[in-house]
Amino acid sequence: MIGAIIGDNVGSIYEFNNHRSKEFELFTNDSEFTDDTVCIIALADYHLIAIDKEITSQLDVTLSLAKWFKNYPFESYGTGYLNWVSKINKDNIKEIKHYNSYGNGAAMRVSPMGDIASSIEDAIRNAISIGGDSDTLAAITGGVAEAFYKDIPEWILEETMNRLPEDMIEVISDFHSLSGLKNKYPKIVESLNRLFQR
Repeated sequence: MIGAIIGDNVGSIYEFNNHRSKEFELFTNDSEFTDDTVCIIALADYHLIAIDKEITSQLDVTLSLAKWFKNYPFESYGTGYLNWVSKINKDNIKEIKHYNSYGNGAAMRVSPMGDIASSIEDAIRNAISIGGDSDTLAAITGGVAEAFYKDIPEWILEETMNRLPEDMIEVISDFHSLSGLKNKYPKIVESLNRLFQR
């Protein structure tokens, strides 16, 4: 999950201004989270709630996406998603129909649930150098690279956390403290714990 958020932050400045080289500053003053991070956090938050409730529900997933959209409504959401999510509330949730998505965000959004280059940094640089929807490509790549390498340099984690609001950091902290993730990604969890203690 954190790898996807890192990729989103790094790719954010190249989404509409593609960079066709691996030579670039990984983080700049303009690097920021986008709609991709909001949706990743929404699904991680849903997952934490589902664990507490011990049940899963498509309605709860939808409500979580709507809740986080309402917290961050001005990110660069696609038109179809924006029209769909902005109409959702607890009173009409059962009547809301799916929307005709192009689907590029789906692979990025599932990174909290999911379990190639020389490093996560190199993987993200490769994704951005391809061009296109750079923040989404880098978010997908970052999520896969996190699962593959199971380690993220602490300076990259710190740069990313510095760009996120407290409510997102809280979900990331809670999500990564799950025992399964502690065992699967011990280096990442250890680095995050050090950052959260500062």
